[in-house]
Amino acid sequence: MQFPGPVSLSAFAVQIWELAIHWSDEVEYLWKGRINSVKSLYFASRYGLLIAQITSEVMSYQVGHATHADCTSVFMLRILLAQITLTMVEIILLIRVYALYSQGRHAKLVFGAVFAVSFALESTATARMLVRLVNGVDCKPPVVEKSIFIQFGLGAGSFQFIIFILSMNGLLLRRGSRTPLTALMLKEGVVAFLLIVALLVVMMVHYELFRTFDRGIGQAAFAWYITLISAGASRLILNMRRLTVKSMRRRQMRQQSACRTIGSEEPGYMLYDSDDEVYLTSFYE
Repeated sequence: MQFPGPVSLSAFAVQIWELAIHWSDEVEYLWKGRINSVKSLYFASRYGLLIAQITSEVMSYQVGHATHADCTSVFMLRILLAQITLTMVEIILLIRVYALYSQGRHAKLVFGAVFAVSFALESTATARMLVRLVNGVDCKPPVVEKSIFIQFGLGAGSFQFIIFILSMNGLLLRRGSRTPLTALMLKEGVVAFLLIVALLVVMMVHYELFRTFDRGIGQAAFAWYITLISAGASRLILNMRRLTVKSMRRRQMRQQSACRTIGSEEPGYMLYDSDDEVYLTSFYE
C-alpha cells in the first residue's frame, strides 16, 4: 500500500476549504433557478473534480504492490482526467469570451474553429499517450516520445494564447463602457492565462516525475493540478455569476423605485425568471 503523502493530502484539504468558503455564495447564486450548461460546468468543476481527486488517491494506494494492469488503470485515469479538466476550463473560457463579442455569428465561427483545432491536437496526443501506457513494464510507465508532449502543448498552449489575445481585444473594444464586470474579466483573464499555462507545464512534467522519480512526487503534482483546476474553473463561473446577479438586482431596485415615484405598477419581473440570461452575457450596468 502506498498512502498519500502530506503534499497530496494538503491539496485535498485545500479543495475542501475552497468548497467551504464559497458554499454560501454557491447556494445563493447557483442553486436557484433551472439547471443549464453553465451550472453543469460549475458543478462538474467543483464536485466532479472532488470525486475525481478522491478516486485518484484511493486508486493510488494500491500502486505500491499492484499488477501492471492496476498501475496502468491509475495512469490512464490521470491522463484522462487531465484532458477532461483542461477541456472544461477551455469551454468556460470560450463562453466568457464569446459573451464579450455579444455572441455574434462570426465570433461563434472563430471560437468554434479555435476550439476544434486545439481539441483535436490535445485529444490525439492524449490517445497516443494512452496507447504507450499499455506497453509499460510493471508499474513504471514507458518512455514517451517528445512529439506527443509537443503536440499536446501546441494544442493547449495555442488555445490559451488565442483566447487571451481575443479577451484583451474584446475588452479594449469596450473601453468606453467599462463596468465592474469588464474589470473582472480583465483581471481574471490575465490570472487564468498565467495559471493555466503554468498548470500545463506541471501536467506534462508530472509524467516524467512519476516515471523517473518517486511515485509520490508525481502523485502530489497531479493532486495539486486537480485542486487548482477545480478552484480556478469554479471561481471563473461563480465570480461572474455573483457580480452579474448583484448588478441585475440593483437595476431591478432602481426600476421599482422609479415606478413608486411615478405611481405606476411595479414590474413583476423576478431575478430568476430568466435564469439562463443571468450568467455571462451582461456587460453593462
